[in-house]
Amino acid sequence: FNKHKKDREYYHPDDGTIVELHWRLIEVDHPYNPVIHDLLSTEYSITLQGKSIPIPTVSPTNLWLYLSLHGSLAGWYRMRWINDIALLLYYDPPEDWATLFRLAEHHGCKQSVIEAVGLACSLYHLQVPAPIRLSIRHNKGIQKSILSSANQLFYKKSTCGNIITYSRRIFFCSPISSLLKHLIGRIFISTGDFEKFHLPDRFFFGYYLLRPFSFLYRRILSKQSHQKN
Repeated sequence: FNKHKKDREYYHPDDGTIVELHWRLIEVDHPYNPVIHDLLSTEYSITLQGKSIPIPTVSPTNLWLYLSLHGSLAGWYRMRWINDIALLLYYDPPEDWATLFRLAEHHGCKQSVIEAVGLACSLYHLQVPAPIRLSIRHNKGIQKSILSSANQLFYKKSTCGNIITYSRRIFFCSPISSLLKHLIGRIFISTGDFEKFHLPDRFFFGYYLLRPFSFLYRRILSKQSHQKN
């Protein structure tokens, strides 16, 4: 399970508290996937009401890269993700866009950063920073992606279940090698099967054998649900 998922959620039955424990930032094997040691080595303390509070927080650079990549990989189907980008852009924009672009390009997520800022500015009528505006103007793919993401947020049309759209989204955010590796993993095994069939660890290979049958089962249920609607 740990090889195929980035986190686990723990639910407290008494008060409803949910703790989401991460061991990776994203599920896709991506150039930007720093280990916890690298994140802690660049941490900084936040300031609240004029007082420095010693709460370790992800560095501004890593925060920009992670928020942009996380929302972009998921197709921005949750409004709060783009809200974070808009608030960050309004209250704490990068001091130097060129430096952020170089780091984003080095980590393979420059397109995600451009898309995130462009989408936030489009939805909240914010002024688009000049470097972002130029990058959007010369990239038809990003223009199309911003438009489709904005429509999805407005009309709540989720495309998460569409394998073609899902693949395009990962390809937009990741190198081709990451896309192929991720899709192959999703084809041969699904973490959803772990919840339906509880096999002992020594019989983990059984999930690969069950995958074709569980895939057909989900397709049948999906068609039945669509016919009812």
